[in-house]
Amino acid sequence: MTDAVPNPIVHELLHHPKGGLRTLLCDSNKLSWQELEPDPELARAENLGVVFPTVPPDFDCSTRQLVERLSTFLEQVGIVPQDVRLAAPFLLATWVPELLEIFPTLVVVSDSSDFLPSALHAFSRLARRATTVTCQKPTSLLSLPYELCPTLIIEGTQAAPSLKHWLSVANVRGLHHFVGHRRLDPSGARIVFASEPIPASAAITVTLEGPRAAVGESALDELQAALLGYGMRTRRQFSQFPPPASSELPLACRILQNCCWDDAALRDELATHFDDRVDLSVSSARTELRWLVLEGLDTAVQAGDASITDGELAQNAEVLAKARAEEARITAKSVGACLDQLGFKTKRGKRGYALTLDSGVKAKIAQMLKQYLPPATVAKKPASAEPGTAPGEHVNM
Repeated sequence: MTDAVPNPIVHELLHHPKGGLRTLLCDSNKLSWQELEPDPELARAENLGVVFPTVPPDFDCSTRQLVERLSTFLEQVGIVPQDVRLAAPFLLATWVPELLEIFPTLVVVSDSSDFLPSALHAFSRLARRATTVTCQKPTSLLSLPYELCPTLIIEGTQAAPSLKHWLSVANVRGLHHFVGHRRLDPSGARIVFASEPIPASAAITVTLEGPRAAVGESALDELQAALLGYGMRTRRQFSQFPPPASSELPLACRILQNCCWDDAALRDELATHFDDRVDLSVSSARTELRWLVLEGLDTAVQAGDASITDGELAQNAEVLAKARAEEARITAKSVGACLDQLGFKTKRGKRGYALTLDSGVKAKIAQMLKQYLPPATVAKKPASAEPGTAPGEHVNM
């Protein structure tokens, strides 16, 4: 890990023991409450079912101890033993979204809906600011309070093709969408319950079987306190994690390794857990401008944007390139020239030169995606793989 840039004060929204939300401030591990002014965004978040912590933080639990405790608990919930050491550090990542540039997705695969209630309850308590949605289209997800960095729990074992496609595009901070006059960045950690593996950006696929023990509320309270303590002390240590370096390790592995910043042995163990796992991700190594532009157009289509400007596409292309460990200075002019070469005609408006995403343009984008972006290659798991591996993903940067 690179040198940390500490924050003198960090805060977290909690349910106050006397009722309502309060801000909990942490200064050198000294805690104090701060009253909140009436905030429509917070009221909207509570109405949408965003879960906020209910217990004060526990700063005494080390990252290794927390991962081991979470692993034991998740195995009781029904996550298979070989997958709990991946699901546990994923939960750490949900508590430090402010430090991440690229966000992981946990895909929980189960062949029976009978197993879901206890697992849904557990993940909604253990993931930071979790909100459960039962939607089939990505456009319905854009109304959520992304300003609060929620963790999306997407319930629905039969995901619609459009939702699967939305999950496969880059989940990177700074990819903006416009809904009416509202500018949104819907990036963040996601937990998807599905009946089969789903290709997703920085995916971690785990298997859910029947619960081995009842989910105890007192155990959830203790784990939530330890996760809250982890999140606050980590955000005191860092202003932002370094972006995942280019390497042979899967992208999701490198994201989770950052979250284990204070335990080198734990980071090494994570790499072994990702070995020989099946690749279920779309390649993230594409950095040519035409590819970045097409991905930006496709992301806008999936988000339901009516149009997108050259400048917005340029900004999103730079974000994608940076996430792939490529430094690029991409201008609106170069994007406009690329669009012209691809046969897309922009028109000048109040926001600058923009491409209207009508049905004809959408069909052309879909056709060009097939032409320019080869399908992801799914690697076969070697027959000699060590016990303890399970479906997951590899992304080579």
